[in-house]
Amino acid sequence: MARVLVMKPAGELSRDQGVVSHHAASPENSVKHFYNIGDLYVYDSSLRILQHDTVESLDINTVSDERIEHYNANFDYCFLRGSNYINPNAQWGKANEVLERLKIPVMAFGIGVQIKTEDDLALNPETTRLLQQIAAKSTTIAVRGELSVKVLNSIG
Repeated sequence: MARVLVMKPAGELSRDQGVVSHHAASPENSVKHFYNIGDLYVYDSSLRILQHDTVESLDINTVSDERIEHYNANFDYCFLRGSNYINPNAQWGKANEVLERLKIPVMAFGIGVQIKTEDDLALNPETTRLLQQIAAKSTTIAVRGELSVKVLNSIG
């Protein structure tokens, strides 16, 4: 069984219920925070396919030698669940620095573009660099549609 490090989880993994909202323990707070229920389904379904026995969230906002050493020593790969990450507003914290130091493969599937028209796409350099790093650490990347393929091909 796989030991999976998850970048950008869409909820928390509950032993009894699968993936639940980050606010599941406090339903009154749940209505105050936006979350995409579809992302919860995608994340839950992905983890079921991956047949893992260990799952941990990758902290993309904190980089330390200890955390990087922990990730590299204790996980088989880093997983990025499907979502519309290719957009002008994506924010990745220190994910680029973390990915540069990871020695484990990255598995990304279901990466998509979220724009109204192709002309609206102006990726920030941080997102471009992140997607290039993911590609360098992956054997393949699964995407959502032809526009996603076109955009990823355009940045190498």
